[in-house]
Amino acid sequence: MSVVCLVRRTAEALALFGGVLLLAAALASALSITGRGLFASPLPGDYELVELACAAAIFLFLPYCHLVRGHVVVDFALAWAPEGLQRALDRVINLVFAALSFVLLWRLVAGGLDMARFGETSMILAIPLWLGFVPGAIGLATLGAICLLRVLGTIEASAPTAEGR
Repeated sequence: MSVVCLVRRTAEALALFGGVLLLAAALASALSITGRGLFASPLPGDYELVELACAAAIFLFLPYCHLVRGHVVVDFALAWAPEGLQRALDRVINLVFAALSFVLLWRLVAGGLDMARFGETSMILAIPLWLGFVPGAIGLATLGAICLLRVLGTIEASAPTAEGR
């Protein structure tokens, strides 16, 4: 299996898992609202669960979104430019995005390790907070890899676009 195929499948799997997390967050909210209405008792820790699931899902969606060029792009400023210049700028932007992804990954891992070392937990359910950093780290690492593959031009030809799906 090639690196491009592995990264693409990873991004797809992460996006699917992010979708499952959002469905779980919606279910937790619905159960909590129903519990409040029928039994005057919400789902314990519902805010913690929804917050953790939504934060993880955001990071897990990022690689796939970049893979299929789903990010918002303001291209009217360079619409006049030759295609070669546009490709070169796209590679520079991807290089900057990769660097940003890896810096955020570095800091996220450092923060997660601090949370684990100090035993930080959520208030109600006592969920170890470092667990919330794991999906973020995986998502940022995959996003950085996709950006680097775009810089190298190896993912360009075979990646679907948002319009071409």
